[in-house]
Amino acid sequence: MRALNSLLLSLLGVLTIATGAAAQSIAVAADDNSIAVFSDDHERRLLRVHFDQAAGKIAFSPFGPPGIETYAVAPKGAFVVYSAIPGGELERTPHLFLLDAAGHPQGKPVASPIGAVAGLAVSPRGDWVAASSERGWISLFAVERAGQATRLVARATFGVSADRPYTYAFRPDGGLVTMTDDWVMVYRASGGAIQRVVDLKTLNHNLEAPSRESEGLFRLSWSPRGDRFTVSWGGGPMMTTVFDASGRRLQPAGVPADQDLPATEVTFIDGGNAAILTGMTEPVVVRMAGLASKPFGNREINATHF
Repeated sequence: MRALNSLLLSLLGVLTIATGAAAQSIAVAADDNSIAVFSDDHERRLLRVHFDQAAGKIAFSPFGPPGIETYAVAPKGAFVVYSAIPGGELERTPHLFLLDAAGHPQGKPVASPIGAVAGLAVSPRGDWVAASSERGWISLFAVERAGQATRLVARATFGVSADRPYTYAFRPDGGLVTMTDDWVMVYRASGGAIQRVVDLKTLNHNLEAPSRESEGLFRLSWSPRGDRFTVSWGGGPMMTTVFDASGRRLQPAGVPADQDLPATEVTFIDGGNAAILTGMTEPVVVRMAGLASKPFGNREINATHF
């Protein structure tokens, strides 16, 4: 518990510093080092955050080139994949790039088959990368390794939804799950082929498809063991719904029936036995066994990522 509290306090420090530096997002890599990318009014550059808990200091160091649009960190910080537009006045096509753990380029840039990249995700084994667009398309790339060299190879591109918000996430086994905001899940093999379709509305009487004109948050997260998944959704207030692996809605302890936890971001901890929910109130730790939640930290801390 002391180690967990120490790490949480360190991460809160990074969040505070990053917020002051207008960081767009934060991803934990390895050895308690975080990577943050600055927003448009800075260089849009990755920074590695080094913790020296004994000295009580946190230091930033540049990591990779400027001009990064969006990025994802592989498990254990093995590599970083990011999208950017290569140099040159005539070049307008977004490309995907790889950096190794030291920030060195790997392989050749790969042109994005879906145009502008809205989001990136890396599979739990680090062998697949998914890139999504705001227009409902996803491209899958295999991460191929030969000795110390790594490269991206485009494998499949498919449409998810042309007229509904959608989300996606890799399952622990490496398969990809996509979901539209009418609560329809599509399980796919790592190469993109459809395996099965599940309509969560048929399993849960209290789920309703929103209006097609509605907009807002819609984000899917899987627990490390695949025994739980969460969906953060809504146009304000934003809520988080917890499901078991079969797709049945789970009711958090102390929350009225058919209501959810207020949150925009979920980070699973303790091997998936708990999760930290942030974004709407002070950070809340939820124990998955009984779905009991407990706020921690200062209510004035506006934490958005852990």
